[in-house]
This record gives sequence, structure tokens and C-alpha cells, in this order.
Amino acid sequence: MEPLGKRLRDFRLEKGLSKRALAKILGVSVPTLSRWEEEAVEPHDYNRHKILRLLEGEEERARP
Repeated sequence: MEPLGKRLRDFRLEKGLSKRALAKILGVSVPTLSRWEEEAVEPHDYNRHKILRLLEGEEERARP
């Protein structure tokens, strides 16, 4: 499985979202989102849960 930071970045680019827009959806700052995408830091459990719910929700909608 791909690293969470890469999955998050790919999701953002695929949806055409800016870092600011995705940071707002997740309730974090733009610098925090950037550090996650660059894999400089890992999100804490609460934020990891929000990210995974967002990513998994998209995967569910993509299934036939």
C-alpha cells in the first residue's frame, strides 16, 4: 500500500483541490497538510482517522 502522504496528495490532485481547500476539509492548517504530503511527519491518530475516512469514502464511491 502507498504511504498515506502520497495517497493524500494523489487524492487532492485527482479532485482538483488546492492545499488550502483540503486543509479546510480536514480542519488543519496548510503547513500541516504540506508536511503530511511530504511525509515529513505522520498525522496523529485523530487526523489519520479523518484522512482514512475521506480516502476510503472515495474508494467506496468509485466501486461499481
